[in-house]
Amino acid sequence: MVSSTEVDSPINNRRLQILGVAIAGMAVLASTFEATATNVILPQIADEYGIDIQLVQWVVLTSLAVNCSLLLTMGRLGDIFGRALILRIGFVILAFGSLLLLISPNFTVIIIARGIQAVATAMMQGVGPGLIVSVFPASQRGRALGIFGTITSIGLSAGPIAAGLFAGEFGWRSIYGVMIPVAVIGFAFTTMGFASVRLRDQNLDIRGAILYIIWLAPLLFVLNQIRQMGFDSPIILTALFVVALFMPMFVVSQLRAQQPLVNLAVFKIRSFSLGFVSAFLGFGALSAGFLLIPFYLNEVLRWSPPLIGVGMAFITGTMVFTALISGRVADRYGARYPASMGLAFIAIGFWLLSQLGMQASIADVLVRILIVGFGLGIFEWPTASSIMGSLPRSMLGVGGAYMSTARALGFAACSAVFGTIFAAVVLSSSGGASALDATPPHLVEGFEASFRFAAILAVGGVLAAWFQGDVAIENEN
Repeated sequence: MVSSTEVDSPINNRRLQILGVAIAGMAVLASTFEATATNVILPQIADEYGIDIQLVQWVVLTSLAVNCSLLLTMGRLGDIFGRALILRIGFVILAFGSLLLLISPNFTVIIIARGIQAVATAMMQGVGPGLIVSVFPASQRGRALGIFGTITSIGLSAGPIAAGLFAGEFGWRSIYGVMIPVAVIGFAFTTMGFASVRLRDQNLDIRGAILYIIWLAPLLFVLNQIRQMGFDSPIILTALFVVALFMPMFVVSQLRAQQPLVNLAVFKIRSFSLGFVSAFLGFGALSAGFLLIPFYLNEVLRWSPPLIGVGMAFITGTMVFTALISGRVADRYGARYPASMGLAFIAIGFWLLSQLGMQASIADVLVRILIVGFGLGIFEWPTASSIMGSLPRSMLGVGGAYMSTARALGFAACSAVFGTIFAAVVLSSSGGASALDATPPHLVEGFEASFRFAAILAVGGVLAAWFQGDVAIENEN
């Protein structure tokens, strides 16, 4: 058995590396598969319970709020108690939540079960990157994260495809039935080679963790709902009041805490802070793709649902081939070169998407989507390497959680922005009451404006990635 304190030191143990990849791989496969598959089966859930889109979206919103609010806490717990232990507990919780969804008698139980699953996925996404990096020496940090990225892309791509196949043949609940054996196998892996040892001088900032949840969850709700509910909605105004009240309290608590949940001092490290900014902007730009490209393909080009699924798979599927390569490049030449290049490809891809118009061929669209996906595969994991490499190895858990948080916040914040831009441009042009009821020429104007703004965000990410510098390989303390 190898203790967590031994794993936290620079090692080159092949058996532990394979085991670490297996554990983190099962965790990321489970969390990404579950997330992307759920989006596909929402219509079936709505049909079964006779509910509309405004209500069924809480299946996703509940998971988003719980997951994002707990990422940093879980990463910190992984640093204190051992990352394998947190993942072990996460697999148990995932199995329980999946079982509850499998037998759920009503929609309320579904929401509760999704919240339980989100606790598990926060453990996996918050701790998984730290675990896989901890079993590789710092000189192979990019390679380790490249492996993690390849597995991530498989989960992201497989989720929608498997959901369509399983849900169509066996019903939507079968998706969560698949998760139970996955969780059991993952749990078994965590018992094979890691003995978790509590770090005696480290404690969780419970006050900070609670305050973080209290202000972040309402903020995520506002970002997702403000376009539908309106800024003058009493619910939105109440949520904003809670954010305005508790966010400053959280910041003050972190400045005073001896062992804060969020060590604000790390934002003084240029490679960390600019890496975080580039991740936020990069994933913010990508949110335009995941949010608007399916609507463009459906409403303007009239693609069939299977063809839309294939087109979207080009974004995440490309990472299977590029993540490992970009990780190795980051190890050899530094993170800012592949990170900047990847973000530049994302910017180019979105700018080209904004030029498509109403008569684009399948090849025209797929080439542009492929450019965006290629950029994602090159940019994401070198950026993660920069963020995590800026911190001591004893903070790898929370370092991975910072990356996951930047990704989640970028998607949440910018999805709302793109939805607003799209609706404003279309309604201004068409004079209608609903953006999606507009004619294709007016819709195209909205898509063009949104994709151009995505390109601008990606260019901002390029600048942040370039000026972040590179983390010294020798940082092992």
